[in-house]
Amino acid sequence: MQIRSKITHDINEQMNRYQKRINIIIMGIPENSCEQQTLNDLFRIIWAGHAVPTWCRLGDKPKENGRGRIIKIPIPTP
Repeated sequence: MQIRSKITHDINEQMNRYQKRINIIIMGIPENSCEQQTLNDLFRIIWAGHAVPTWCRLGDKPKENGRGRIIKIPIPTP
């Protein structure tokens, strides 16, 4: 049983690494009402013919109007 759990753990670890590799991280886009449009425009350049699938901001929201938080866009696997 220990071998099976070790193999399962190793497979899960490899899958997690693979999923992290296929993310796009974008920095420097301010947090405002037109950030979705900015992302769509940028994504048309990066991956022509596709819209931004889903995205999220990482980290705590800044207390002041400073730089925006990092944006993470996970790319769907085929």
